[in-house]
Amino acid sequence: MSILKFVQNNKRHHLYEMYTYLADPLKTTIDSFIGFNVNPANPIPEMELVQNYHHYPSWDYYHKTYQQIILSFDNFITKDNPYIRAVCTEVGFILRGNDQRQIFASIHFNGTNNIHCHYMLNYIGIMGNLYRQSYSIHHYQILINNVLSKYNFPLIKIKDLENTSNHLHT
Repeated sequence: MSILKFVQNNKRHHLYEMYTYLADPLKTTIDSFIGFNVNPANPIPEMELVQNYHHYPSWDYYHKTYQQIILSFDNFITKDNPYIRAVCTEVGFILRGNDQRQIFASIHFNGTNNIHCHYMLNYIGIMGNLYRQSYSIHHYQILINNVLSKYNFPLIKIKDLENTSNHLHT
């Protein structure tokens, strides 16, 4: 079963807090980091630079510095699978869309039943635009299932069409 989840209310409010969780050496290794428009070895200064450059007057009230998205693989997929990074990278490009958005991704494979990839999207784009989900959940499902299918991974299937706003699962 593959799952895609857009996390709405994360207890980690700031980029550094989320990065610390995503880069935890008990869960991952530095060679499992992926960066889109950002250095994956040190993404926070670059993301903060963009946020500080495009400071909005209501930014302090808004308090949203990133959007977290998780792609979780079926439990039969092991860390020895050579395609995990390729799938996570291709899905990152889908999540970035046509937007010049900075994304830091980390694959967690230690201490979990299901290998999964966390994506931390900078809430402010390089051009100053706030994050807006590019596609409907169903459209993301189609795009990501094309990637999963290409690598023979289990697809994301909608179990309950009324309960798809936060995640998709089989």
